[in-house]
Amino acid sequence: MSGSAYTYAYATMDELIAWFIGWDLILEYAVGATTVAIGWSSYVVSFLHPIHIDIPAALSQAPFAYDPAKDWSHAGAILNVPAMLIVGLITILLVIGIRESARVNSIIVVIKLFIVLAFIVASFAYVDTIHWVTAKNPAGSFIPPTANPAYSA
Repeated sequence: MSGSAYTYAYATMDELIAWFIGWDLILEYAVGATTVAIGWSSYVVSFLHPIHIDIPAALSQAPFAYDPAKDWSHAGAILNVPAMLIVGLITILLVIGIRESARVNSIIVVIKLFIVLAFIVASFAYVDTIHWVTAKNPAGSFIPPTANPAYSA
C-alpha cells in the first residue's frame, strides 16, 4: 500500500491510525471489486442468453438478497460463478504484469470509445432541430404547449 492513504496516515498521524486506514482501504477495494464483478456477471449472463447459453440462476446470482421489509433472506442461488471467473481472470491479468494489464485496459477503452462514437453517428438520423432552443424557437418544443405554463397561445 505504499504511496496510498496508509503511507500518508503513517507519516502524519500514527501507526495505529494508519493500520485502521489500511484495513479500511482493503475493505473498500474488496467491496468495490465485488460490486463491479456482480455487475459484469449480469452483463455476461445477458450477453450469453441470446446465443442460447443460459447460466442457471443458482449459479449466476447472489445467494442472499436484502429486502428492507423482510431483512436478509436466502435467494435460492448457490454462488455467482461468472463473477468469480471474472475476478479470477482479472487477478491473473494483474499477476502477469502491468504492461499486459495496461494493454488490455487500452483495448477496452478503444472498444468503449468505438461504441460511443457509433451511437453518436447512428443518432444523427434522429436529430430534429425543432427541439433546439434558438432565437426563432426560444422555448424549444420539449414540453407540449398545453403543459408549458410559459406558453400563451
